[in-house]
Amino acid sequence: MNEELDLRVLKGIVNDKVNALTFVYRYDHTLFDEEIQRFAKLVLDYTKHFRSPPTRRTLLDRHDGNSNLTQLINDSWDELDSLEYDIKEYAYDVSELKHRFQVRGVEEVRAQAASEDVDNLSDPEGYFNKLALAINRITSLELERSHIQKPVGDYVDEFAEGYESRRLNPESCPEIKTGFSMIDAVTGGVAPSELIMVGAETNGGKSMLLNAFGKHIWLQENTIDTSPDSFTRGYNVLYFSLEMPYQDCFIRFLASLANVPQRALAKSTLMQEEFRRVNKAYEFIKKYQENGYYFDIVDVPRNLTIEELELRYHDALLRYHPDVVIVDYMGLMNSKLFAKEQDWLKMGAIAASLHEFARAYDCVVITAAQLTDLKRSSQGSQEESRRVGVHRWGRSSLIMHHVNTGIQIETRQNEINFPDLKIHVVKNRKGPLGEGALIKNFANASLVDVPFDQRELPGDVSSKIPALIKSIQEAKNKSRDVP
Repeated sequence: MNEELDLRVLKGIVNDKVNALTFVYRYDHTLFDEEIQRFAKLVLDYTKHFRSPPTRRTLLDRHDGNSNLTQLINDSWDELDSLEYDIKEYAYDVSELKHRFQVRGVEEVRAQAASEDVDNLSDPEGYFNKLALAINRITSLELERSHIQKPVGDYVDEFAEGYESRRLNPESCPEIKTGFSMIDAVTGGVAPSELIMVGAETNGGKSMLLNAFGKHIWLQENTIDTSPDSFTRGYNVLYFSLEMPYQDCFIRFLASLANVPQRALAKSTLMQEEFRRVNKAYEFIKKYQENGYYFDIVDVPRNLTIEELELRYHDALLRYHPDVVIVDYMGLMNSKLFAKEQDWLKMGAIAASLHEFARAYDCVVITAAQLTDLKRSSQGSQEESRRVGVHRWGRSSLIMHHVNTGIQIETRQNEINFPDLKIHVVKNRKGPLGEGALIKNFANASLVDVPFDQRELPGDVSSKIPALIKSIQEAKNKSRDVP
């Protein structure tokens, strides 16, 4: 009966998209019996990546070349096919699966408690901590938040399988391209659970860059000229506009998408060719959304809290799964817990909550913060050297502690006279830093990428390490000899 219950739930998942998406964002494969956990993980990982449950063929294609997984998939799917199932029983079966998980957890806690001689405990605190962890694993089942804890020796086989799968299917990698070549080159793309922070001075282009990120991530390789039968994969974007009303935000988005003047679009004074492109954009947006790719704008006033953001996120989950959440911008958010604290502490707490949100819901969060102004004196040289860097988020040094990738928009003297927008990756937990440029097309609410030279990226220095160690040691010895 136990194994049949697992199969019944899995059949309910592979036969209904809503069931599948709801399950993967609440639970994981450990809810299933050990006998079927491996197959369940393949099904859930596929669902999470493609936002749709697999079929036998798509799952086999994804793991083509791995004979062990091919056999596992075919054998398990044969069992699913042989099982008669009424989809109306799915909710009941999931409830039973959860109950079984919790009962087994209680049994494990009892066994663990009984295994200790409580009259002669050498480490009472450690004993209670172990029990508390076991209990927390049971009671946190409904929190829709996940954590991973396992020795690396237990993870090796799982990682090796994932590596092989990604090698055979490069499109299955979790990173999402931003559409800006320098950023994608140094980071490999943004990935779920990451917090991306844009920094700029007042009127430095924060909102324009956030809007451009949202549009590029939503589209990927598609354009308004792409026919529906040629759509490639895009991503869902949940865009919070805190200082711009919905219609203004939509006009900016549409002007950029159709590449038409934003002001003429707002005033209904487009030229005939421009209006033709807007009509084409209308049709594209509708067809693209019908294919499952949403760009969802949430118009909220200032003082948005993380709790309210989470509510809007759950509203979105009823229709689709947001891959990327963009908040324009963090400086306009508030914190219930730190509302009365100093601004630097509040901003740090909000950054922490956004990073926690990204990790808990396995999505990308992109937002922005205002940089501190530099005094532009005639002496200049010292100020020029400090124009770019993590220190510019000086309003609260706590902000950048929580950021995976920090992107700074550089503001130069007479910036309005420059045709390009200089951007810098000043923090990158996944690799090197970098700098690049975008062409300003502010009239059309657009930023156009300037291709980045991959040769500028640092390479593997393993072969140079012995010589580097030697030169550093020689320099040390030489400095000691100086009287």
